[in-house]
Amino acid sequence: MGIDAVLDGEIVAFKDGRPSFELLQSRINLHEKHAIDRASKAIPVTYMAFDVIYLDGRRVCEQPLEERKELLEELIVPSERVSVSTYVPGDGTALFEAARERGLEGIVAKKLKCPYRPGRRSRDWLKIKTTTVADVVIGGWTQGEGGRSSSFGALLVGAYDDSGLRFSGAVGTGFSDRTLSELVPELKKRASERCPFSEDPTGTRGGHFGKPIRNPRWVEPELVAKVEFREVTSAGRLRAPSYKGMRTDKAPEDCRFEDLTA
Repeated sequence: MGIDAVLDGEIVAFKDGRPSFELLQSRINLHEKHAIDRASKAIPVTYMAFDVIYLDGRRVCEQPLEERKELLEELIVPSERVSVSTYVPGDGTALFEAARERGLEGIVAKKLKCPYRPGRRSRDWLKIKTTTVADVVIGGWTQGEGGRSSSFGALLVGAYDDSGLRFSGAVGTGFSDRTLSELVPELKKRASERCPFSEDPTGTRGGHFGKPIRNPRWVEPELVAKVEFREVTSAGRLRAPSYKGMRTDKAPEDCRFEDLTA
């Protein structure tokens, strides 16, 4: 007799023992059977079960987290394709430091007695990220849309290596209205017809949220910004970068690409 259950979980592709969002993206939006078969062999994925919501005709959302975890352990037979996310009661600081040392994205801290609240944010669950902060050079910008049509959509940034200013991605979040109004004149003041990056990123999927970069406005590489990001992809792009402020005390040539991956 089968078990009727609804689980909360996530599909993960692993690289060197760590979840890789970049690898997982390469399996998204495949439609042809041979492409799907090829990707499933080249990039196997695992379903990580976090929680159980519904079990054999009854909602279990109101049961305490510890009880739901016990139910989950009883339901799942771990294999290469299905696994249960482990949890460590107490000592969250040590777990966070271990996640940071391994280069993981972070941890989720949950109160042991808390219920499952579908579709709602709660202080009972806190996502604590291990992010990196670094300095990058602004080399251009893209035109804003909607409420930001009068300013820019994203800053095009990079850092120096032996080849010159290496493109590192587009930063489109973290800006207040005041920041936008202050940055636009500085960008226009440094307008240039020449792409300052060692490779022109126009047309690549290096824009905000992976969008192609079209009709960029280049600037002289004189401004340095501080950004926060999760990781550097194999293509040298910052993943989920967010603007944190300007660095008026640092020279652009001191922004080195190796510092992004340190």
